[in-house]
Amino acid sequence: MFLKLWVCSSWLILLATCSHRPAAVWEWSEDNGDKPGVGLRFLVSETGSTGRFYLLNPQKPHDLSAALQVVPLTDLNIRDRTMTFTVILASDKGPYTERGTIQLDDDLTGATGTEVAGTWLTAGPPSSPTRVVLKRAAE
Repeated sequence: MFLKLWVCSSWLILLATCSHRPAAVWEWSEDNGDKPGVGLRFLVSETGSTGRFYLLNPQKPHDLSAALQVVPLTDLNIRDRTMTFTVILASDKGPYTERGTIQLDDDLTGATGTEVAGTWLTAGPPSSPTRVVLKRAAE
């Protein structure tokens, strides 16, 4: 009897620890013609999220692996349908810092290939909002 109870208890504990959703990777990039493009990659999980900003090679638009510069997003906060973060890039004139907010049209849920649109606003000098479409990538 004790062995059956132990096996059942162990099985329930195993199920409880495996019941959380796996982390999801969401990506977006923009081609700027002969100028460097930009890209974002977010790793979103129930326990926390991380992100990276990519300054893209104009010769390889949308190729995050060929980026000219990759920096982690700092102060990343994803709450409901709002993502806020800070980007700090190296430049000839010293560090360039920009605070950004992406207001999503829907929740970041769905299988690989799912797309979620949103609007990227910056906190710096007035600039036009940028429409983004984050796509869930394979992990």
